Order: sequence, then C-alpha cells, then structure tokens
Amino acid sequence: MWKCGVGRQVGTSGGRGRGEAGLSLIEVLVAVAVLSLSIGGLTAGMLVSIHTSGDNGGRSLASTGLLAVTEHLKTATYTPCATATALNTAWGGPQTLPDGRSYEVQILSVQYWRLSTTPGRFEAGSCTTSGATRDGGAQLIQLRVTAAGTTNSGSVVVRNPGARP
Repeated sequence: MWKCGVGRQVGTSGGRGRGEAGLSLIEVLVAVAVLSLSIGGLTAGMLVSIHTSGDNGGRSLASTGLLAVTEHLKTATYTPCATATALNTAWGGPQTLPDGRSYEVQILSVQYWRLSTTPGRFEAGSCTTSGATRDGGAQLIQLRVTAAGTTNSGSVVVRNPGARP
C-alpha cells in the first residue's frame, strides 16, 4: 500500500478495517425488526382503544335510553293496574333519540303498591281497582334497555297524582 500524507494509506477506507465501512446487513435487519415490533405494539394499543371507545359508547347510549324511558314513564298519564304487556305495547320496542341513535326497550315486570300490607309494599300479582289487591296509586316498573349490544336495566316508580293512601 502506498502511504500518502500523514499516515493515511491509499486504497483503504480511512483507516477502518474491512467490514467497518457502514451498517452490516445484520444491523439493518435488527433495526427493521425492532421498528416492526414497535409499530405492531402501537397498532394493537390503538385497536384496544377503539374497541373500548365503542363499548363505552354502547353503555352511554343504553344509559341515555334508560333515562329517557324512565322520564317518559314518570310524566305519562297514570294507568291503574297497568301490566307489563300493556306497557310494552305503549313503551316497548325500538326507540330513537333526537340525534338519531336507536335503542330497544323491554318492560320486564310491574309491581303494585299494596295498602293492605303493613307496612305497605310493592307486590307482583293480580291487580284490581278495589279490594285487597287494588292498585294503591304507585307502580314499580322494571325495564331493560339494549343499545349497540349493551344492556342496561333499571326501575322506575310511577305514581298516581290523584291517589291518596
């Protein structure tokens, strides 16, 4: 080899030995693998976040639907001895919020306030307009709202404004 200038050899890569001139194929492959794993992890995290957001949206819609139905039931005209079947006809089935989102309502049961018991309490069973099984002026309605694959259950007490114990 020829020497030129201050100790630099002509024909070499600036004093580096063979294989030290740049990145090797192994180094590039390791860098690509690390980058791929990082991107895969970020993608998985984003997918979990999107899925969780969708679940929360379904729960929120079911809760909003439950609140809307219970508020409507509270302000509706009181029907003495209302049955779950009659309430499902009036209030059950598909419903739509003002923003266009929809949910499904199902009235599960109706219990009646019994004045004949001490203390008074809600009981399931037959209801009449007089006697021991008469409607005491309040009904406990159990309902279920389903929206976007999420179910939310609740209850509401509906009172007859004209009833007196």
